[in-house]
Amino acid sequence: MLVQVIGIIIITKSLFLLFRQKQALALMADYRKDMTLIITTGFIAFMIGTAILVFHPFWRTDKEIVTGIVGLLVAFKGLMAIFYPEALADLTGKMANRETLVGSALAGLVVGSFLAFNCF
Repeated sequence: MLVQVIGIIIITKSLFLLFRQKQALALMADYRKDMTLIITTGFIAFMIGTAILVFHPFWRTDKEIVTGIVGLLVAFKGLMAIFYPEALADLTGKMANRETLVGSALAGLVVGSFLAFNCF
């Protein structure tokens, strides 16, 4: 199922953020300087978010609701990157600290685990 793949991807990203904090912070610093990269990843994120919403159109069960919310957030991030890359660069700069990184990683582990393991 697509939801399981999404969960595994979120878990992998979260583990990277937890165990490679120095590299993650460096990536964030580089990312916010490159508007072409922000816009390009915005289109990719928008396509992924839209695909999630198209392939999971129902919002009845917990996993469907969480999947739909993830799809909306990914699509929204993509649109923000496409139309407001400077704002996303600023937000990335504000989030580029260890406390936010760890909090984001832990939240990602919870959501990713729910999607990956609740759906098997």
